Amino acid sequence: MVPFTARVSVVRFGIFEADFRVGELRKAGVKVKLHDQPFQVLAVLLDRPGQVVTREEIRKRLWPGETFVDFDHGLNNAVARLREALGDSAGTPRFIETLPRKGYRFIASADLLDFRPDEGAAPQALPPEEASRSRLSVRAQRILLVFGVSAVFAATTILVVLRRSEPKDVRQQAVAILPLQNTNASNDLDFLRIGLADEIATTLSYVPALSIRPSVMSNRYAGPNVDVRKAAREMRVERIITGHFVIAGDKLEVTLEAINTSNNRVLWRDSVSAPVRDLTGMQRQIAARVEHGLVTALDANPDSIASSGVSHNPEAYELYLRALSEGDPINSQSSFVSANDNAIGLLRRAVALDPGFASAWATLGHRYYYAVGYEEESENRSRAKAALRRALALDPSRIDAASDLINVESEEGELNQAYDDVAGLLQQRPNSGRVHLVRSFVLWYAGLLDEAAKECEDARSLDAGTSDLASCAYVFIGLRKYDRAREYLQLQSGSEYENGGEIEILLREGKHDEALQKLEPLPVVYGGPLLQPCLQGHPLSANDPEVQKMRSVLMVDVDPFPKYALGAWDSLCGQSELAFHELRRAIEQNYCAYPQMETDPLLDRVRGMAEFTEIRSLGVTCQQRFLEHRRQADSR
Repeated sequence: MVPFTARVSVVRFGIFEADFRVGELRKAGVKVKLHDQPFQVLAVLLDRPGQVVTREEIRKRLWPGETFVDFDHGLNNAVARLREALGDSAGTPRFIETLPRKGYRFIASADLLDFRPDEGAAPQALPPEEASRSRLSVRAQRILLVFGVSAVFAATTILVVLRRSEPKDVRQQAVAILPLQNTNASNDLDFLRIGLADEIATTLSYVPALSIRPSVMSNRYAGPNVDVRKAAREMRVERIITGHFVIAGDKLEVTLEAINTSNNRVLWRDSVSAPVRDLTGMQRQIAARVEHGLVTALDANPDSIASSGVSHNPEAYELYLRALSEGDPINSQSSFVSANDNAIGLLRRAVALDPGFASAWATLGHRYYYAVGYEEESENRSRAKAALRRALALDPSRIDAASDLINVESEEGELNQAYDDVAGLLQQRPNSGRVHLVRSFVLWYAGLLDEAAKECEDARSLDAGTSDLASCAYVFIGLRKYDRAREYLQLQSGSEYENGGEIEILLREGKHDEALQKLEPLPVVYGGPLLQPCLQGHPLSANDPEVQKMRSVLMVDVDPFPKYALGAWDSLCGQSELAFHELRRAIEQNYCAYPQMETDPLLDRVRGMAEFTEIRSLGVTCQQRFLEHRRQADSR
């Protein structure tokens, strides 16, 4: 695991800067006298800001050869010297918090400066609030809602592909579009901040040379005093689009600009105006300026842009723009479920007014997809597929709709269809990190873990900021490459998702005490009711209501992977009959699990049983069906 202090030059917190090029601490630009050991302790804490770093972890990192007594004295002295240099105190800490008998935590906000990406290193971790919104964590969130755990809206922009191809050594240019600033318009028009930015992102998403950061990532930077360079570093982009709108008489004026954040140079700026209520006219002007000005300024080919399908019905278009802002963390004061319901209601009205509005159909399908797991699961899933297919029928280039449809197909076990749907754009967009990532999921479910891992690494190499790379951790867990899995999990540092993945690794490493500590604060869907008594050596209660509820939710969920995870837990805990039932169901739903099941340490207890031979045979057959389909598809 490569610490981020090994991949950045400077970390700033308050008026201090830690410069790792020269190993010095500066206060307001002036060097502070600090010996090497206290500085190294600071580096360890800055590797995991906001997290508890145990004394034992610090010892292994900095004093590997010391006795406990020598280390204890040395660490206490180093922390005291560090606090002295920072003007901090243990009683009222501003930077370093002491957790008695546990360790320390860096509690101040830290900014990474002069990031130095390393091709061999794991991608940079995202802020925890964004980390909770990744593709696979959305699946967990839908399950968690059954237990009354609130979810955060997760927008997915993984591209869909149609034909197999090897990536070339050409990287996409990563771009983020920040919410526009409302300079003087009424609050009733505030929905344009998200809506117009999202429309620009949709227009740019047609350009193969560009990788557009999803709105759930860029919407975090919505304030009037956004540090654009900091936003660019955290999103791993160089080009950022910003703008504002203002009311001048009866006109709505929108100004946009593209910034190269590496040198703060404005690459492009333009303004458009239209009557306040002529939003469709405004959007058409913006799309034209983006196509004929912005795309060229970004050194991309404007000929690849297709229409984003603006409605000719002004009311339908306004309803659509308002729906885009529903459920967004910066605007919505309500829960995700309520906001998502509001968005669905607005979008249903929009498509009723304009049945040919492709963007509204795509967004409606997206919202129905993220309503799966609440009430009316099967109805919402069917509605999602119908809306997404309608969007693609109207506009076959809608990569967002195609992406959501692939997710539905993979979760419903339509593995061959998912492969067909990811086969063609890969030839058209061989250099897209998101394309390779979505292909990795299909290969993972087919049990082709080595191929899936390569797709993950290709995605990282092509665009290290590709959304949802953290979910590749489970591919590497299946390959028993736990260090690499941890590097990917760090992308969601501090989240439940990271802790859940870490538990899976610890269980396979036989570190049950550490797994128990991680399990305690997590919701039951992560296996606590089942695993805690098992790891503590207590007999499991067959009638435990929490265990029954957990099993019920995981077995009813249409996604087969949670069933494999449940089967692995039951195998570890000696519940072989249940384990075989759960593994069988996972494979029947096309999580092939072969050859993963032959090396998974959690299945050691059942691997020698006769029933395992049958389960293995099912997994082999599952994979063979996929391989035969792929052979035929690739030969066409």
